Amino acid sequence: MVLTSAVLMSFPSQGGATTILALQQDGGSITTVAVGSSLSSLSFSGTFGDFSLTGFGNAADNNAVLSDIFASSVRLVNNSTASHTIRMWVSSQDFTLPAPVQLTVESGMSGTLNSGTLIASYQAYADKGNNLAGSGVLLGIVASCAACGDFTNGLQTGVFNGSTFDTGSATGTFNRTAGQPFSLTTDRIFTLSGGGSANLASHENVVAAPESSSLFLLGFGLVGVGFIGRRKLGALKSLSSQ
Repeated sequence: MVLTSAVLMSFPSQGGATTILALQQDGGSITTVAVGSSLSSLSFSGTFGDFSLTGFGNAADNNAVLSDIFASSVRLVNNSTASHTIRMWVSSQDFTLPAPVQLTVESGMSGTLNSGTLIASYQAYADKGNNLAGSGVLLGIVASCAACGDFTNGLQTGVFNGSTFDTGSATGTFNRTAGQPFSLTTDRIFTLSGGGSANLASHENVVAAPESSSLFLLGFGLVGVGFIGRRKLGALKSLSSQ
């Protein structure tokens, strides 16, 4: 397995505030391919198993109105002749905002299939214990993931319209511990045919849960998520080229 950045053969210790990018092929070992301080922007480009990734990265916001974790793989290629599955994890600690205890989490993923065939799914998590994703995560099993047992919007499956796919938007309520930080974790699962290539972008957004009279305004406000994602995708492309 060839990587173009420093590698740890398991998720890092939960002891410090951290952001990680991690990869897993066909249910094998989870490999951390980039690590930084909490809420930091990271990027990885290189070869992992049978896949090449260009610009797999993340950007995070921790703001009073909107906190989020945005991740993309600008280009993913299966270099082999056989179909393989890759999981692309992003996990970051120390989100403190928005301040209310009850939060609304919205998540989704979209992308383009350039060649081959693809099954794409996505899952977003939030954890009031501020844990990172744990090394016990196995393909299709998240019960032992320290950051995955508190809240999730559930598995979101990409639906194709021609060569583009979209999971749509999923929304749920996450109850954090008052005054304590929380973590966000996202997981992209791609089964790509031999020689296939795809592009993707995903997001997990956290806002204060609205009062009943504000539900309409929440729906209107989430329309802006796509614009935020496109801005950050451009920033990640610039980051990956550095």
